[in-house]
This record gives sequence, C-alpha cells and structure tokens, in this order.
Amino acid sequence: MSTTSNENITSNPNLEKIRMVSTLSQIFENAQKLWLEIESCNLTSTDIKYQDKVGSAIDKFRLCQMFIDKAAIFSRNETHEDIQTTNLKYILVAFYSGCLELKVSDGIQNRLEHLRKSKTFLNNFLTLCQNFEILNPEDRVSWLREESVDRETKRNELIKRVQREKLANDKIQFLMKKKNSQNNNNEDNDNDCDEEEWEREYNLSLISIAIKRALDELSVSTEEMNMLEQMERLRGPLQNLQPIQTNQITTRNQPPSSLPLERRMIEIKDRMFQPSWTKPIYTVEQAGEIEYRKALEATKRQEEKMKQNKQVDSDDDIDDDEKIKEAREWDDFKDSNPVGWGNRSRTG
Repeated sequence: MSTTSNENITSNPNLEKIRMVSTLSQIFENAQKLWLEIESCNLTSTDIKYQDKVGSAIDKFRLCQMFIDKAAIFSRNETHEDIQTTNLKYILVAFYSGCLELKVSDGIQNRLEHLRKSKTFLNNFLTLCQNFEILNPEDRVSWLREESVDRETKRNELIKRVQREKLANDKIQFLMKKKNSQNNNNEDNDNDCDEEEWEREYNLSLISIAIKRALDELSVSTEEMNMLEQMERLRGPLQNLQPIQTNQITTRNQPPSSLPLERRMIEIKDRMFQPSWTKPIYTVEQAGEIEYRKALEATKRQEEKMKQNKQVDSDDDIDDDEKIKEAREWDDFKDSNPVGWGNRSRTG
C-alpha cells in the first residue's frame, strides 16, 4: 500500500512542480545572498577568492534558470499583475547572470565570449520586463534604439533614468523601515496580507533598479565588444602571415610579425577613448603670436601694394601730360594752318 502511494506521489506532476519550486526558492535565496556579498566585498576582480564567488554564483543562477524553465513559472500571456508575488523575484535571474558574466576575469582571450553571454542575458531580462509590462516606455525606446543619438538626448535619458532609480531606492528604504517597525511592534492583524504586499512592492522596486543598471551595462559592454571584435578581425589575417626573416633586433620573446598588430591595437584603443571634440594644438600664447605674425605680414603686403599703385598712378600722369601736350600742339597747328590755306589755284 505504501509503495503504491509513493508511486502516485512521484507520478503526480503538481507535486513534482511544488517540489521544484521549493528547491528553486532555496537556491535563489542562496544565490542572491552570494550576489550581495560579491557586490559589497573589497576584493579585487582578479582575486582568486573573488572569482570563486563569481563562478559559484553563476552556477547557482544557471540552476535557477533551469528550474524556472522546467516548472514553466512564467507565461507570455500574463503581465506582472498576474504573476504570483513569490515568483516576481525570479525575473531577476537573467539580470544577475548577465552582470556576473561581466565580472569574470579569466584572460583577454575569453573576454569577448563573456561579453556576448552577458548581452544575451541582459537582453533576455529586458525582454521579460517588456512582456510583463514593467519596462518604462522611455527605457524601451532607449533599449531598442539602433542609431546613435546626440549628447543632449543621451544626457536627458540618463538623468530621467537616475531619477527613477533614486525613487526606487527610496521606496526600498521605506519598505525596509516599515517591515522592521512591524516586526518590532509584533503586529498580527492582516500580517499575511501586509507581508505579501510588502514583498511585491520590494521585488518590483528591485526590478526597476535592475532595469537601469542593465541599460548602463549594455551600453558599456557594447562599446567594449566593438573594440574587441575589431581587434579580432585584425588579428585573423595577421595570424596567417609567416614571420619575416630579418637581422633587425626585436623585443625579447616577441616575434617580428606581432609588432604591426600591437601597434594597430594601440592605435584603435587611442581612437576609442578620444573625446568627441577637436583638441587644441596650440596654447593661447602660441596662437596669439601666430596671429600677430600674420597681421604683420598682411600689413607689409598692403604697404607694398600701395607703393605699386602710386607708381602706376605716376606713370599714368606722365602719359596724360604727354598726350595733352600733343593735343595742344595739334590744335595750334590747325589754327595756324586753316583748311585750304596753301591752295590758291584751287586745284586740290
């Protein structure tokens, strides 16, 4: 009889789901505590203990995601109002996984892979928030935008996002004070209702803060991905080149064929972190001296031009005087010799 009862319990899908949800809750609680430890610890990102915690947290959240998918906790046809209060916190699993991938430090050769994983997790998190109608319309526009925008638009979006984050943080502090006050006063009236309402508002506030950070992390990691992908494209063709035999002395332990790549990578890094405005190449004093020299040269050219014009004018005056003299002599000649004066026989 007991064997049959055990078989019925094992074959009952509802009991199996309850067992998975209970296990999921424990794993998520431990993973979230580990996440908070990682965020608040003073260890460097390259410390072995720090990396062990990051790896352990990634494994725990990966296990959480497996239970979430297997138990089918979320449905695309529901909004956040339809989700059970105890299940709201599991929306954060993809967010935690995405941020933890950015904290992994196991060599530059694997950095691009972790950036791509992080981008996938963070986009999945924002997709969940959009499907459950949690994502703010302005954040949705910023997330889905493909073309670049001007600095002023970016600045205004960031200011509004920070303001929403501040409101969410203030609400979390208020909720924590409220819970502590209730625990100290041992209030029993409607305790279950208050506890559920508190947990719901607390988790929604956490999700709101996570949305802001996810957008920031996506923006930074996308720029890093573009730089690393460009380096990878440059490294590919150069890896197929044979080393050039030369008598030149190169850096120790560095083959001659890698030098152009290193220089190219440095050039790319320099261009990536240059300011958007044109930097000055002269000091104020140097610029003033250059302008002063230009003014002197312009004055000198103007004076030379004026001298040339005066000389041309004087030459023109001489020509005019000669022409006037010739005209006067011609007039005098005509006055002295009227027409027909020397033709007395009128034969002409």
